[in-house]
Formats: sequence, C-alpha cells, structure tokens
Amino acid sequence: MKREIGKHTKAPAAGIWRDELNQHVETRLQGAVASSGTVSVTARNITLKAGAAGALSTGTPVSDILTATEFGMRQDAPIDTRSRKGTPYKRKAGSTFGPRRRQGNTVFPAARAVVARVASLWVQTAWRTVAERIERL
Repeated sequence: MKREIGKHTKAPAAGIWRDELNQHVETRLQGAVASSGTVSVTARNITLKAGAAGALSTGTPVSDILTATEFGMRQDAPIDTRSRKGTPYKRKAGSTFGPRRRQGNTVFPAARAVVARVASLWVQTAWRTVAERIERL
C-alpha cells in the first residue's frame, strides 16, 4: 500500500503543485520561487516545497529572497550590501519585493488551493489500491 501511494501520488501531485505555483506568479522573483517547487511523498504525508533550491542569475540562492518575495518588504527597509571594491554599505529595498502582505503572494495562496486536491488524490490512490487488491483475490 505504501509503495503504491508513493508511486502513483508523487508525479500527479508535483504537476498540480507546479501548475498552481505558476498561476500565482506576478514577478520574475516570484517565478524563481515557483520554479523551485517540488513535492516529496512518504507513507505518512506529502510535503509541498518551494524556494528550497535553485539560484538567481546573480548567484543568490532563492532561499535567501524567499521571505521577502513571498510576504513583501517595506520600501525603506535597509539592506546590507557591498560595493565592487568590498566596501559595506546600506541601501533601501525600494519596490523590488512589493508591499507587505500577510497572506503571501505565491506559495501560500498556491498551498491553500492545492491541499484539498492533493489530499483527494492521496485518498483516491489508497482506495484504488485496496480495490485492486480485493479484485485480485
């Protein structure tokens, strides 16, 4: 039963998760977060992940910008950075990440929409597996 759930759930769940993430993308940074979406399936649960892997073209890991991209940032928030010569200085965030948003921009709305569909898929797979085993007997 565990093997069948894992085998028949991961691919469809990953497709559903990526499609839903891509529907909520509005900026290139959000697209980088969405493109890193993956699904892991175990015997007990399904984990939806986003922003854990990948990097921007600048080399910055997506995980470093995940929180600001998902929940926004104040425009006057200071960001520590370095010049080409290595001198540290502070700059303002500006409108790069958009205004603060408690409900999230990409991952959280996608997760709210996907959870019921993936749970249904999981139950259907388990039910189908049990029905097939009964038919074989």
